[in-house]
Amino acid sequence: MPRPRARLLSGLLYVLALVGAIVGVMTERHMLEYVCRPVMMVVLSLWFFRNSRRVGDRFTLLVQAGLFFSLVADVGFMVSHLDEFNFDALPPGVFQDP
Repeated sequence: MPRPRARLLSGLLYVLALVGAIVGVMTERHMLEYVCRPVMMVVLSLWFFRNSRRVGDRFTLLVQAGLFFSLVADVGFMVSHLDEFNFDALPPGVFQDP
């Protein structure tokens, strides 16, 4: 598959996941939101990995690690209302405004 098609496909997948997440939040369809929000992060990570010119470089790996931890935190925040676990156990400086 040529590169312009791959970029178009990844952009289209991201926009569809974004619209699905927004619709899921607005209509309170939690399952749609639970599927679309992680898909957005996965598509963004794959897009960055495929379009990065410096594969294996420290910067690329750090961005991928950041996207992975963002995905884990996003999923954690989405399902935090299902369990009694709250994020008070995290260090106090993690979620403060700058």
